[in-house]
Amino acid sequence: MEAIRRHRASVNNLHWVLDVMFREDEVRSRDRVATRSFAVLRELAFNLL
Repeated sequence: MEAIRRHRASVNNLHWVLDVMFREDEVRSRDRVATRSFAVLRELAFNLL
């Protein structure tokens, strides 16, 4: 149970960082492929940082 809590906490932290650093909540793309592609690029950029 503790492992699940730690995993969820790390995922929540990742999403918080993406929202704050990359303003992911403000993205208004309606094309599903473009939306997913840019999300992958943002995660890649985050990992490089």
